This record gives sequence, C-alpha cells and structure tokens, in this order.
Amino acid sequence: DELIVPPTHDVVAGLDFDLIISSHIKDGELIENFSDAKVDALKYYFGTAECDVFFTDHHDDIPMSRLAKKTYLVNPSSRTKTAMEREGISYLLLDE
Repeated sequence: DELIVPPTHDVVAGLDFDLIISSHIKDGELIENFSDAKVDALKYYFGTAECDVFFTDHHDDIPMSRLAKKTYLVNPSSRTKTAMEREGISYLLLDE
C-alpha cells in the first residue's frame, strides 16, 4: 500500500480518480515509484497491465507509457520528449 496515494491527496483534490499510483511522501519519507515498478503496481492493484490515461513528466516512465491508451507529458524536459519519440510513444503535451 506504500505506492498508493489516496485520491483525496491535495495534488488531485477535485479530480475524479479512484486510485493513484505514484511517488509520494509518507511519514516524512520519500516512497519512490517509477519505471517498471509502476507497471508492477498497476498489475498488482488492478490485475492488469492496461491503462487508459497516464500522466508523467519523466522518461523513466516509458514502461507505463507503452501500456497507456493515452499518455500526457506534464512540463517535460526536451530529453523526456526525445526519449518518448524515440520509443514511438505518442503523447499529448501539458505545458505551462
């Protein structure tokens, strides 16, 4: 359960999510979750490796982006955009 962020977390307050799997702070400690660990968490909690929508800001999340029907890059670096494109992953850009 350390990889779960309650949907009431202030980062997603007001949005309609049942469950969020992400890195976060728990009891003052950083619980990191990226790359293949996110895929494993998805399989563990949902019993599947299918994902409708995925939000990320980093190329470390390419494994999840491969599984997502739709990937959103949030303020990504040029390195992240290049990595996604090199992997053939289409994405929508959410930029400030």
